[in-house]
Amino acid sequence: MTMFTTRPDFILWSHLFALTIALPVLVSAADKEGKGNRGIRVEQTRNLTEFDSTLGWRRIPNFHGTHVQGEYQVEMRYNARGFRGPLYPYERTPQTYRILILGDSYADGYSVEFDDLFTETMQERLKTKFKKPMEVVNSAVGGYGTDQQLLYFLIDGRRYKPDLTILLFYANDLPYNIKAHYAPLGRGEKPLFALEDGKLYLKSLPKPPRDRTPDQRKDFYDPKLVRQTMEMFVRPKAAAGDSPGASEEKGGPVYGSGTKGTQWEMTEALMKKIKESCEANDSHLLLFFVPVKRDIYGRADVIENKPSVVSSNLRTLASRLKIDLIDTLPVYRDRAAQIARQKQRLYWIRDSHWTPQGHQLAGEILARHLRTHAVRYRLSEPPAAGGN
Repeated sequence: MTMFTTRPDFILWSHLFALTIALPVLVSAADKEGKGNRGIRVEQTRNLTEFDSTLGWRRIPNFHGTHVQGEYQVEMRYNARGFRGPLYPYERTPQTYRILILGDSYADGYSVEFDDLFTETMQERLKTKFKKPMEVVNSAVGGYGTDQQLLYFLIDGRRYKPDLTILLFYANDLPYNIKAHYAPLGRGEKPLFALEDGKLYLKSLPKPPRDRTPDQRKDFYDPKLVRQTMEMFVRPKAAAGDSPGASEEKGGPVYGSGTKGTQWEMTEALMKKIKESCEANDSHLLLFFVPVKRDIYGRADVIENKPSVVSSNLRTLASRLKIDLIDTLPVYRDRAAQIARQKQRLYWIRDSHWTPQGHQLAGEILARHLRTHAVRYRLSEPPAAGGN
């Protein structure tokens, strides 16, 4: 009887051929399960958002895509409320500590993967220390100023009943707190507040850009809370004039005159209202200063040591309003100098946002501050008096 043997190279090519046929099916199945699929390609951050008739824009619910820039490619997944991370119900589970994040693109973190976000570092370190369930709702949206953060807290954020509200403040919040249009990146119109005799009122609400459809989710936020918020900021009947001016301080303006002074006066009024709103909803407000990249890296990437006017004024504001503030500038400068020896950076070279190392440091700073002041932020009970 004649015996036939199969050559090893024939077996190899047969397996490769079978794999070629099967691979598209395997990839298709993985995509359907959300594995190996990074969604649509997004090069403009504007395309991560949709028009919002109150706030100007919001992140697209259930969005999945990859944010592509020259220095990074980041997968972005938003849940049904437009947040990165788990979808939490408004009602908080008893004994669970909940933190709400307010902020802009630094807090949104579209320059790093989700696992590298400062919120993940902070949460991990706090859980290790306090051994309790913890939830972080990151409501930050790229481009949001203090005015939009105030409105968001009132129409939606407070519904999460946060124990702690952390607001990340960045220098460009100042000019846009007195503007009705956010020009960079084509985000469009935004709400505009004005001041009359020290009282905030809404001067205008955004209209959709020509290339965007009107608000398709009219009931995305509770209509009752939206209406209550709008009524809260009706212009005083006795108001005269049309400029967003502030009332004069005795002894002269606190933050100087001109446009810069007006920006700070408006920001203080908005921040005061955020603090009052947090207190009315049994939430502690913590202010976190995000340094500008040029205040960390000077020419030829030499670490800066010049004082920051924004940092100084923010300390004044926080002191006047009795708001807890973490001024991170010295810590960021020290860490930038340390990791430069390993050719690492806290900010991208061309992009102005944090690298994973920048986010990690923010999470470390917050966790350390909250551990140090655990009783103040209700993370732990005060020690019993008269104990052994």
